[in-house]
Amino acid sequence: MSEALELFIPRSIGPEHCSRWSGIPQSGLADFHRVAIEIVCRSFRCGPWNVPTTWSRMKLSGGGWPMFKISVRSTGLATFDFDQLTRLVVGAHDNCIRLEVSPSGPGMLMLRMWPRQKRSGQMHERHPTIEEAISDFRRMSA
Repeated sequence: MSEALELFIPRSIGPEHCSRWSGIPQSGLADFHRVAIEIVCRSFRCGPWNVPTTWSRMKLSGGGWPMFKISVRSTGLATFDFDQLTRLVVGAHDNCIRLEVSPSGPGMLMLRMWPRQKRSGQMHERHPTIEEAISDFRRMSA
């Protein structure tokens, strides 16, 4: 297995949790999809059965990259106390994944994830660590 693909092996949520009983569609589910599900679950501090979505709303785009339609009516996304936003961002940076958050209807957000293969290189192929992103932000804001 290549070093890049090793980033996309889930560490805590295995196939037994991504099962029919939790509603996650199994056809076409790859290791990267399980990592994406793990990031969403860790962000909301729950198992896949309690994430504020229905798994039928999880879509695999043309390239196979997951899209999650998440309800934020009761929780929102925040950086502290209810820190789902911070947990999503850190999870994406730790796993070398580009995360995009966009509107998806009243009280709903769409989370889209794309794997990146390395930490350096062209913009479309790399993803910085959280420490690099913070350093870049502070350097540009000074």
